[in-house]
Amino acid sequence: MSTRSTINIKNEDGTVDGIYCHYDGFPDNNGKMLLQHYDTEEKVRELINLGDISFLGPTLNQNDTKSYHRDDGDPIEISMYANEDSVDGADYNYLWKDGMWWMSEWAQNKWIPLDQIIMEAKSEKFYPQINEEVKEIHEEYSPEWFYIQAEDAVPTRMKKAFRDVVHDIQITLQREESFTELQIEDYLKHLIEEFVT
Repeated sequence: MSTRSTINIKNEDGTVDGIYCHYDGFPDNNGKMLLQHYDTEEKVRELINLGDISFLGPTLNQNDTKSYHRDDGDPIEISMYANEDSVDGADYNYLWKDGMWWMSEWAQNKWIPLDQIIMEAKSEKFYPQINEEVKEIHEEYSPEWFYIQAEDAVPTRMKKAFRDVVHDIQITLQREESFTELQIEDYLKHLIEEFVT
């Protein structure tokens, strides 16, 4: 079953060029692929210039990314839109603008930073399980550290308390055989990004 997506780039005059991708368009696949491997305007334009594609891979080589034009000899198809609000027609629509990736789901016309969407989806899948393991630790501390907004504005006392909490969480998770070191490290990074930065 296909999960359709479009991959687009906003031009300086506000118009948008884009292509269609037939398979694996959900954020956990195409979204991550775009964030990790197509992170400059030059790379994005090179991808768009292939025309519509069957599937997206980490490189534009034929083994990774299949272009209907390049690989099957079909006429090249590149969609052109008057502006970003005109982009639609797929389950997931990706847009490169302002030096970063954005995503909009079908018929929503609301562009959200792609890295934010992927982080939220990741939290839904993985972090609730870990959060159950560390819930008791969280409850032992004053909730004031949850509202840290900026590192420079945080008193030394609160910084130390936060580090102590993170350390205790790390020790607790290391005792759980269900979590790998990479999962623990990833969770702690997310925790710090969420509450300190």
